[in-house]
Amino acid sequence: MDPHNGLPKFLLGVFRTASLIVKTNPSLPLVSVIIPTYNRPDRLLAAIRSVESQTYDNIELIIVDDRSPTPAEETIGEEQSKSDLPIKILRHDENRGASAARNTGIDVADGDYLAFLDDDDSWKPEKIERQVTEFIDSSTDVGVVYTGIEHVFDDDRTETAVSSKQGHVTKPLLCSNFVGSFSAVMVERGVIERAGSLDVRFPSWQDWEWYLRLSTYCQFRPVERPLVRHNHTSTGRITEDFETLTSTTYPLFVEKFSPLAKQFGKRFARKWRGYVAFTVAMYALNRGDYARTRQYLRRAIRLYPLLPTFYIHLLAVSGGEFTYEPLRKLRRVL
Repeated sequence: MDPHNGLPKFLLGVFRTASLIVKTNPSLPLVSVIIPTYNRPDRLLAAIRSVESQTYDNIELIIVDDRSPTPAEETIGEEQSKSDLPIKILRHDENRGASAARNTGIDVADGDYLAFLDDDDSWKPEKIERQVTEFIDSSTDVGVVYTGIEHVFDDDRTETAVSSKQGHVTKPLLCSNFVGSFSAVMVERGVIERAGSLDVRFPSWQDWEWYLRLSTYCQFRPVERPLVRHNHTSTGRITEDFETLTSTTYPLFVEKFSPLAKQFGKRFARKWRGYVAFTVAMYALNRGDYARTRQYLRRAIRLYPLLPTFYIHLLAVSGGEFTYEPLRKLRRVL
């Protein structure tokens, strides 16, 4: 029996498994690597090569093409024919967004653990091996292992983000997405089966939303090394549409997770609301929109007036670029 006969109609006829020189060691847990892709052929090839260079020996690679103008199967071409990895390529019959593409990958993955890689990011060679080792060395309560991230920007500037938060992380995760990009996480299959796949209603913050749900079913463990290269320079990376963020994502996020925040007490729930508004303010700041930054910082202060960081940021942007840029440059020097 074909194990993929149960796929939705939009996948029938576009599913392909490359049974090549399979680089697997059946004594190790199988890791399914899921790459959603749309119209970034050069970056996709680089991402695939970073998977092929992994020091871990039991990987299947799943590429979900979200209806790219040039099909991913054509883009990969020769790379697929010479790869030592088993590769599954799936193509949506319409563009449905990155969350839907990741869910498609989850549906067909056979791995004990699932890892996600954005098509314009890449991994250090030891990334998968270190995460699997963490799983093996941890208690069975651990369902997510995440790594640090190296952020690369247009001006060749790099910033490293590494978190040490572990265990039951729901409370700190409500206030900040300290995990970061999907490219940093590996998730145990059983946890996904309990928590569910990605919520496609969210046009942004899909990662934060999913991590929060996962955190209510399992513990998290970090690998405190920047094993992901998160590229902020590539043409075509999906950027946050601020109007959609404020009109759809922000209110939906507050509505969905207010009951969870209230479980930690009324005071924490107010603090959480302040942090979420602060997060929106930081998105506005990254866009250079100082007026909206001030708007959401004032909202954060109204919601929870006890955090000095809200006031410090409001003071920094009080004069727009004229006050913020000198402070930003000074902070970089210091």
